[in-house]
Amino acid sequence: SFLSEPLNKARNDAAPTEQLAPLHMSQRVRQLVKGLRNVLTVLLPNTQRLFPTSKVSENCDGLVAALYRFVERQDSTLQPPSRLEAINRAVPQIDMVDDVDVCLTMRAALKRKLQSISGGSTGDLSREMSVVHFGGSSSHDIERLVELWFDADGDCSGALSESEVKALFKRLNIYMSTSALRESIKMVDASGNGQLEFLEFMDLYERLTTVRDLLPLFEAIADPRGMQPIDLKGPEVQSKESAKSAAAMIERPKLASDAAVRKFFREVQGEDDPSVARLMKRLGPTKSRGGVTGYSFRQLQLVLCSHTANCVRSPNDLAARQDMAQPMTHYWIDSSHNTYLAGNQLHGESSCDMYTLALEEGCRCVEIDCWDGPDGEPIVYHGHTMTSKIKFADVIRAIGDAAFRRSPYPIILSLEVHTSVPQQDAMARVMRAVFGDQLATAADAEAAQLGSFNFTPEGLKHKVLVKAKRGGAGGHDEHSVAKSLSDITWMAAMKIGSGGFASAMTYPPYGVSSIDESKVERWTDEQLVEASELTKRFFIREYPKGTRVDSSNYDPMQGWIGGAQLVALNYQTNDEHLRLNRFRFLSNGRTGYVLKPECMRKPGMRPVFSDQITVRVTVLCGMQLPKPHNSQTGEVIDPYVQIFVHGARTDNDSNTKFQSAVVDDNGFNPRWNESVSFTVNAASLTMLCIRVMEKDA
Repeated sequence: SFLSEPLNKARNDAAPTEQLAPLHMSQRVRQLVKGLRNVLTVLLPNTQRLFPTSKVSENCDGLVAALYRFVERQDSTLQPPSRLEAINRAVPQIDMVDDVDVCLTMRAALKRKLQSISGGSTGDLSREMSVVHFGGSSSHDIERLVELWFDADGDCSGALSESEVKALFKRLNIYMSTSALRESIKMVDASGNGQLEFLEFMDLYERLTTVRDLLPLFEAIADPRGMQPIDLKGPEVQSKESAKSAAAMIERPKLASDAAVRKFFREVQGEDDPSVARLMKRLGPTKSRGGVTGYSFRQLQLVLCSHTANCVRSPNDLAARQDMAQPMTHYWIDSSHNTYLAGNQLHGESSCDMYTLALEEGCRCVEIDCWDGPDGEPIVYHGHTMTSKIKFADVIRAIGDAAFRRSPYPIILSLEVHTSVPQQDAMARVMRAVFGDQLATAADAEAAQLGSFNFTPEGLKHKVLVKAKRGGAGGHDEHSVAKSLSDITWMAAMKIGSGGFASAMTYPPYGVSSIDESKVERWTDEQLVEASELTKRFFIREYPKGTRVDSSNYDPMQGWIGGAQLVALNYQTNDEHLRLNRFRFLSNGRTGYVLKPECMRKPGMRPVFSDQITVRVTVLCGMQLPKPHNSQTGEVIDPYVQIFVHGARTDNDSNTKFQSAVVDDNGFNPRWNESVSFTVNAASLTMLCIRVMEKDA
């Protein structure tokens, strides 16, 4: 086997003794393999430096995962086995390295991954979160390093010249004078040849990405007297001493003990025991230095600055922990408008894939505009426009496939029905065939009471709820609704007539009224108490006004404040208002259901929020900010930060807005160290918004 036989010394681009998978050696793939070999020839012989643990096999597994993700991005046409084969061919020949075992271990790791693919776990391979501890760096640090190296070493020479480093710095938004650039290279150029090999580049990258503003925090944690008061705002943060301290931290690193780091996570970050255990695992193995065992500054920085390990949202908030046995009307429900559209409202493309994407994002209410189609088959499109048409049956099958992947709680199909009675019958047949027993019926809705279990998300788990107009007792009414469709309509569309909210209070709880954004805004301005009371027992669906032909989104906050459960947005437009919606529904495990505040659920309780808090934010610094629109060209950016509160009107004023100073010519590691405080009156409604802006954009 290839684990025991020596490799052919004459091999260059040829396959190893045992080939993992076929690989067409195009020019692009040859360059990829050559570049990977340059990297691995340096990485693998340096296991003692790069692997601070004896578990080399685990580190090789993680390295394979990182390189696999990198190869996937470089050439997405390669099939999963071929991606592994590209890495396999890049592993150096055994006689080229001193440590034969690590080469064999690397090949064994590749073979394990190939077996995992054969076992059907291909989908998880590119998302592996295995941690490779290269001198305290994570596998994603190494993945980033390899990506940057390939970007800079265009000629695959295995070394970066001054001009290549300068070009890379510009792409990374680093402005540096020629003299400063040469000084940076000289600082890490152990060979003294004026070029950087991969290990020297790793050293430079670590120096550049050291977040100096976190040094006072680490010093406080690592203090042998116990964790001292932490002052991130102290003058030393901006002083020259800070730069010296950062350099010293790299050259003669201090370590923080296991107990001290655990205390920081528990007492300062407020983490519970499971979260502390998770974060400690992400730190990786402890290091030993001068008789002291602990964690390095680099290890702590990588965890604190990770959006996955140290998410801005509390893990408790992100978990599905809310009471799901309250009436359906007591929840905000993630909702989509004209879900089928991938573009604008006039001539955009209609696609079944949009339903899959929305449902996998966590959406629980999707809209289907139904029209008569040829051969008795209903179609879906934005009527009387030039949007493309898709089959209703295909939409329903797509929904059936993805309905409960993200969330087990009920999905609502908001049908806008423009079809004839025969084609409504066809729609009902399709839905019964696809959903089967998961399809709730009109009889189910009428049997449920506002306080009964079968009118709760928990009681309706894995159920499909159709929202549409119902017919009369004879099967049809003035709207010509087919009895077959009416019988499976769980949520019945009802208009709020001239009697207003008072008359609507007598409507059954399974009723729903659809209202455009303009009317919702008027109601929340003029009749907030009445609207809030109605939505404790009746559904309101808000949708965009007709002039939003560009598929832009309105502010969902007004609907939420009024108690509307179904605030429907254009999912295809990733604007700020959709991001607010996405952030709202990150809560409760992205189930698509978020419990409204008590004053919006308890009968007779006015919508007055008494959860006032003070929010204090310190903007320390940025890390590797991209150019606008992720451009790879153009000048180095001049970033600044805006912070503001978005919530109830009492919180949306000039006292809850902040803008930092502009940092010129630095998108790589800009530093601000500015603080702001806000008083927030309705914390349960409010979101803290952070924008990073470019001065000249």
